[in-house]
Amino acid sequence: MKLPGMTVVRFLLEAGFVVLVAAAAGLAELGWVWIALVMFCAWVLVAVVERSEGRTGDGAGNERGARGRRAARSPRFDPA
Repeated sequence: MKLPGMTVVRFLLEAGFVVLVAAAAGLAELGWVWIALVMFCAWVLVAVVERSEGRTGDGAGNERGARGRRAARSPRFDPA
């Protein structure tokens, strides 16, 4: 079970990481193209971590997946 407070903590850690990367890129006096590239890489890294966190969990509701939800919504067609 995920705690609501942990979501806030994870968000703050991810935002802090991106801000620190931006500060380090600025202090390194990189050109704007390199700063943009470094920031894009940091954003991708955060997105990958966020996606992997979304896939893991306590297993509740993960068995059906997206296919199961779609199948549950669509009615069965029985030709008579």
